[in-house]
Amino acid sequence: MKKTLLIIAFLGFLLSSQSQIVLENTYSGSTSIAKLALSGDKYYMMDATNNQCRIYSATHALWKTIPLAIPANMYLYDIKLVSETLFNSDSKIELAYIYYSYDTTYYYYTYYMKVVNESGTELLSVPGCGYLELKTVEGTASKMLCYVYNYSIYPSTVNTMVYALPGTLPVGESEIIP
Repeated sequence: MKKTLLIIAFLGFLLSSQSQIVLENTYSGSTSIAKLALSGDKYYMMDATNNQCRIYSATHALWKTIPLAIPANMYLYDIKLVSETLFNSDSKIELAYIYYSYDTTYYYYTYYMKVVNESGTELLSVPGCGYLELKTVEGTASKMLCYVYNYSIYPSTVNTMVYALPGTLPVGESEIIP
């Protein structure tokens, strides 16, 4: 009986010791996960220094690099909504990215948002958009809400532009509005 309990305790110790948190990889920039409809789960990293989106496989191998057109004296701020079928129905990777400039005389930011595919084709441009999110309204198409800020005037303004999207929302990216 003692041997049986000792064996069970030893097996329990071995099984619990395998449940450790393990560092898989470290990326040199802000990274998130996209659930691509056709290609599966991928990591995507914002490379602000080189103005590009780097996409990695689930094993952390570089899969694609997408250059982002950022005008001179502007800076990459965020990459969102990396997908394959959200903005259109082809199989190309598409994404939204936000970039900005800073007015050093009057101390305010100006934002811009673009949706592009992996070839660099612009699908949408929204001047002033500093933040965006996806929503699903039951019984309708997927919606993208673009928050457009104008800090060049006082008082500053915020407008919300709502776009109906032709594709499906990536899993984990949506919220339901009843």
